[in-house]
Amino acid sequence: MSIKTILVPVPNLLQARSAVETAFLVARRFDGHVVGLHVRPAFSEDKIQAVMELASLGRSNPLLRETGDAPVFAEDEDTRAARQLFEDVRKAMRVESRDKPCDPPEISGAFKVIAGDGPEAIAEQARIFDLVITSQPRNDPDHGLRETLRAILFHSGRPVLSAPERIPETIGETILVAWSSSALSARAAAIGRLYFGRARKVGVLTIADQQGDGPSAEEFVEYLAWHDINATLIEAELGRRRLGDVILDQAAAFDADLLVMGAYSQSPFRESLTRGVTNHILSHAELPVLLTH
Repeated sequence: MSIKTILVPVPNLLQARSAVETAFLVARRFDGHVVGLHVRPAFSEDKIQAVMELASLGRSNPLLRETGDAPVFAEDEDTRAARQLFEDVRKAMRVESRDKPCDPPEISGAFKVIAGDGPEAIAEQARIFDLVITSQPRNDPDHGLRETLRAILFHSGRPVLSAPERIPETIGETILVAWSSSALSARAAAIGRLYFGRARKVGVLTIADQQGDGPSAEEFVEYLAWHDINATLIEAELGRRRLGDVILDQAAAFDADLLVMGAYSQSPFRESLTRGVTNHILSHAELPVLLTH
């Protein structure tokens, strides 16, 4: 099993470029296929009817473009900008445009536009992809990026890789797993294992007094050994520091280029009230973070 299909939402935002570039970096590692998805607002039936009536009378409308047979809905400015961003990155990274698998497999990309409610529509599409890559919601004044990431985690059943603003040179060469003995940790580690066999180093981080009921970090390291993965056990103290800061500092000390962890052990609302670990890491991480829920 490997990562063959990757979805990357492409809103008309400058932050989207880092997610698209990261998606192609990951795809190159697995000879995978990247789909850039842009969601445009869905028109109401009344609006569609009004536009089509104008078209039937021969009157132009900026929502329509003429084709040989009949008028169809044109791309708006945001959609054109999103398509241009995706295509610029694809061409710069010398990736072929393709919408069907090839033999032998090789990296490819395609752009797709759908109409719908942004975050929920993306989460629904994500269900048929191996991985979703989103922009890190670090500079996110309207919370759109964070809402998209949460919707994917809670409603797609798929893992999410949050891409930092600065594009890493490598992803998955040196991996740190934040282990808490929970089902969330186990689920994240299971997805992360797609990378483990290709990594140079894998670390398992355990923080004193932060482990729940379940297998210890030592037992998890032993489990990885049965899969021919020689992981390093890293033990840290919380002290009076925030848990998220300890995790990020340990990732930096390990020189990790990928952090693997479970997300939102509490509800997003409660996380926002308590400034939980997931929100803190999403707001401060400078490396890609692989998340599952």
